[in-house]
This record gives sequence, C-alpha cells and structure tokens, in this order.
Amino acid sequence: MPAPSQFAYTYGDYAAKLTGTLTSELALSIFRGTRIRAYGFLQGEDNPGNKVRLTLDRRGRIEMQINTQKPYLITLAEQVK
Repeated sequence: MPAPSQFAYTYGDYAAKLTGTLTSELALSIFRGTRIRAYGFLQGEDNPGNKVRLTLDRRGRIEMQINTQKPYLITLAEQVK
C-alpha cells in the first residue's frame, strides 16, 4: 500500500528532511518465508542546501543521487535468518 512518508533529522545546528512515497507489500514465499518489503522514492534537502533523491527497489537496492551528481548504488545484504 503506498504511503506518503516524511523523515526529519536534526543534530545541533544541522537539519535534514526527506519526503516521498514508500509502498510496502507482503512478499509471500514457500521456501524463504513471508517478509515485508518496501519500494519507492524519497527526496530531501538539508539546511546547508544539499539535495538528495533516494530510490528503493524491490530487490533491496537503493540508488542515491546527491546534488544531481552521478547516482550511487547501494545493495542491501541478504537478511540473516
């Protein structure tokens, strides 16, 4: 189910905010067990003026683009059983 999402972080004088839409779904599997996964995107910026876009996919990959530079790709490790 898609859900509007907001995250805020502050530490001292530093502040950052992310907003976007994340969709969560129940992934049924006979061999691996049922799990919840999410996908979608978040956009944000911090008080120094940096901008970021995060894209999450169903395979556990996160693409992060900061200040419109070349995107970084992060792959999450397989969950430990």
